[in-house]
Amino acid sequence: MVMEARATRIHGSAVVTLANDRLSVTIVPGKGADIVSLIHLASGTELLWRSPAGLDALSAPNAAGSVRYVGGWIEAFPNAWSGCTHRGRALSGYGDVWQLPWEYRIERIGAGDDAGAVEEIRAVCAVQSRELPLRLIRTVSLRSGCSVVRIDETVLNTGDETVDFTWGHHPNLGRPFLDESCVIDLPPCEIWRDGRKTGAWPYLQGPEGPEDLRLVPPYGTSRENRQILLRRLAASEATVRNTASGLSFRLSWDGATFPDLLLWRAFDIGPSETFGDGQIVCLFPKRSHSNVAEAAAAGEALTLAPGETKSVWIEAGVMREQVCLGSEPIHKID
Repeated sequence: MVMEARATRIHGSAVVTLANDRLSVTIVPGKGADIVSLIHLASGTELLWRSPAGLDALSAPNAAGSVRYVGGWIEAFPNAWSGCTHRGRALSGYGDVWQLPWEYRIERIGAGDDAGAVEEIRAVCAVQSRELPLRLIRTVSLRSGCSVVRIDETVLNTGDETVDFTWGHHPNLGRPFLDESCVIDLPPCEIWRDGRKTGAWPYLQGPEGPEDLRLVPPYGTSRENRQILLRRLAASEATVRNTASGLSFRLSWDGATFPDLLLWRAFDIGPSETFGDGQIVCLFPKRSHSNVAEAAAAGEALTLAPGETKSVWIEAGVMREQVCLGSEPIHKID
């Protein structure tokens, strides 16, 4: 089995790629440890959306002096929503760690008695938030013969005071994987708006009747930019299926830490420097749909005393199904 882990630099930023015989995942420790690529190797399909600049965004800041958006999968920490001030500290929208360089190392785990075999490869990344006294350690791992990328994380309060924070993961799916044949599958859950339940998945009531949120419109036919809050999920998982290719992206996570899911549907919202033509579906498991100040007031924030830690996990599986005609069954052929 092929197990490859390599590091390079692009525009001065560290870039790490992990690959087995099924998946390739690329991480940029030099810029937020963003996961900028997830490729299903048998079909050559990229699943994650990337900004028009792509990795060239690493070359220079934007006009405001901020880090430019590469796209892909970012981590929202230690404030998983809009900017705010809490206990005298200014907190950036989506937190600051996605804009910071992270430390990293590559690990190769052997396969038991076979001294030459590698069973698992890992990219271990770490960062200290500059806005709160929190250190975040993330391990991205890929096992031999497995079609799942696993993330294990631990946050440590390195300060001398109790800290409130929120947290979330923001994977953006895009073309070529995402097209009008895709279906968004979620477990039973509630649709919330303006702080209250307004419906149940998958139907959103509109002026022209119920809208099926599972469906993705054909490219160029519908302008849409909406964030839909989903709460009380029956299971902590979400799947986007491409019914034409048979390829699926399945996300599962620690539901005790991330009880909510924000669904971002962005179609034909461009053109813009950041989002291009904006063909994006984002599955955003998170802690609270509020910034840290609001979440703390509502009792929804995570809290760590000095020296305390909190660990979470999240997995992304990529599956390929055989697409059959007529009434033949669908067979998984990972």
